[in-house]
Formats: sequence, C-alpha cells, structure tokens
Amino acid sequence: MSFPRVRPVGDAALTVELGDALSPATNARVLSLDRDLALAPFEGFREAVPSHRALLVLFDPRAARFGAWRAPSSAAPRAVGPCPPPAGFTR
Repeated sequence: MSFPRVRPVGDAALTVELGDALSPATNARVLSLDRDLALAPFEGFREAVPSHRALLVLFDPRAARFGAWRAPSSAAPRAVGPCPPPAGFTR
C-alpha cells in the first residue's frame, strides 16, 4: 500500500498515515507534516495531533471538507535526517 494514506475520522477530522512500521523516518515525516500545517494551516484547520506513524488533523467541517484536502509534499516519503525536538522539550 502506498503512503500517505488519508482517511476520514468522523465529519471533523482525518488521519494521514505515513507508514506501517514504527521507524525514525516515518516519525520524522509525521513531525514534518505537523510543522508544515502549523506554519501554513488550511482554511478551517483546528489542530493536529501527531502519533508515531500518523497525524490526526481536526478541522471545522463548515469551513473545510475531507475530499478537498491534499497532503503537502512533507507527507511524501523521502530521505530525512533526525528531526530536532520540539521547542521547550527537555530530556
């Protein structure tokens, strides 16, 4: 199966699956997509919730439709390096 795979989650959310395996490369793509949406949200965007291999995207169904959304290029598989930790993250 090819990725990204976009699936509806009710009428006000969608999930963008970026891989089947738990891998650093898949997680880096998830975090990159999360960052891209935070920097350039689409109309109706409310929130994004990253997991290890997918991103849950919540939106206002009055302002956006599931069928109108297209994953940005950051969701496409590619070679990536380590992703820096989010701001404020400490180990």
